[in-house]
Amino acid sequence: VRNAWFLVVAAFFADCVSADTSCPQFYFSKKEPVIIAPLDGEMIELCYEEYAVLYSSKTKTPLYSVESLGPAQMRGARAIVRDKSFEFYPDRNIAEYDSAQLADYTHSGYDRGHMAPAGDFSTRETQRQSFTLANVVPQSPVINRGIWADIETAVRASAEDGNVYVVTGPLFIGAARYIGAGVMIPCHIFKAIYAPGRQVVGAYIVGNGDDPTYYTVSINQLTALSGIDIFPTAPDAIKSANMPLPSPVKR
Repeated sequence: VRNAWFLVVAAFFADCVSADTSCPQFYFSKKEPVIIAPLDGEMIELCYEEYAVLYSSKTKTPLYSVESLGPAQMRGARAIVRDKSFEFYPDRNIAEYDSAQLADYTHSGYDRGHMAPAGDFSTRETQRQSFTLANVVPQSPVINRGIWADIETAVRASAEDGNVYVVTGPLFIGAARYIGAGVMIPCHIFKAIYAPGRQVVGAYIVGNGDDPTYYTVSINQLTALSGIDIFPTAPDAIKSANMPLPSPVKR
């Protein structure tokens, strides 16, 4: 049974929630995703230098993170030598009582799973910005360090060939589960990609347990699962297409 607050049915499709974005440069045709499902709690858009987040005070996670990736950004990302100097931190733009805290994840059994991954970003500062807790969800270590990392690598490889719009987020279906002081655990994680003109569009979905199996769906199928119209201005023929996505790439 789906959570009542995240129930997706056709009756809600005419009742969309949308607001003007403060960082249109990250969104396909400068239009942010449209929330279709009825949600309570505050939703906050956070604009960083190379990505944006829609954060939910209800789940204490992002509803999605969005990026516009391309060859230049990938060249910058490849030039950075990764180390362990970055630390996760609560975003100061979110009130403390609405924000996830470091203690919520401690001994929880879950990783702090990036939605917009540090490896996508072209400078040390923009990589540091990805470590805000507003950009992470409780994610299975098996998935986060395995198949999910391989999907992230495949998306970066696709961005080497041209611009790719990427929207990543959690799915909350079934009974609500939490870590810490009310950080909701997603049942699945999705990553939607759209490379206009290159016949690359669709979404990866991976469970949030120990099974590394992934599957792909159309954007319209993802909308039915997530309650979010990911690319609202894309033609319906594009959003309903079942096109093959790049295969995960071992790091």
